[in-house]
Amino acid sequence: MPDHLIDELRRVATLQSPARNRFFYGKLLDQFHLSMEQRYFNDKRWLINRLSLGEGVLCGLIVAPSRDRKRILVGPGVAIDAIGREIIVPVESQPVDPRQPTDDCCDPAGKPLEGAGVVTICLRYLECETEPVAALVCGCETEHGCEHGTIRERYCIGVEKGAHKPPGIDERACAALVVGRRARRRREQLCVALSGKCADAKADCVTLATV
Repeated sequence: MPDHLIDELRRVATLQSPARNRFFYGKLLDQFHLSMEQRYFNDKRWLINRLSLGEGVLCGLIVAPSRDRKRILVGPGVAIDAIGREIIVPVESQPVDPRQPTDDCCDPAGKPLEGAGVVTICLRYLECETEPVAALVCGCETEHGCEHGTIRERYCIGVEKGAHKPPGIDERACAALVVGRRARRRREQLCVALSGKCADAKADCVTLATV
């Protein structure tokens, strides 16, 4: 994974003091400050997603075999990854070979698996730069002087060897649900059971199925 993407993941996966633009008459809105404006709102939204909704599938994303029964398809749906980013699959995915392991970018990694075994199908957040436009000043100093004007939030499907360990059941939360008969008492116990330190997020993909 490129270094700039690793730095980006570290930034959004940990607690940091937010910084937003302070506008004033005549302020120069350059690339740095316009990017800060987007980053501020994205980071706040992802933080709330991560700490309130948590990681997992919100709706859809049904994994099914393809017509030839040799590959798998992922149906449309929405998920939240461990960092809090929304992953949207608008239509049924292209067929994916479950025998071919992939890397962090969902590119083939190693030889296809042979014989019986178990793999995990997961969903990853992916950003793609699109719509190249002419740039008066091009940072990369390319021959044609163009930059991508849009970032499309997409997804990719990963295949990992073995089965991901399920999160399991929180015994303290289960005990809080059955303690006493009064709803207020149960709410108090649930707040205690679910409270704790704000753990840093991991950049793992969202598990959809084991095959």
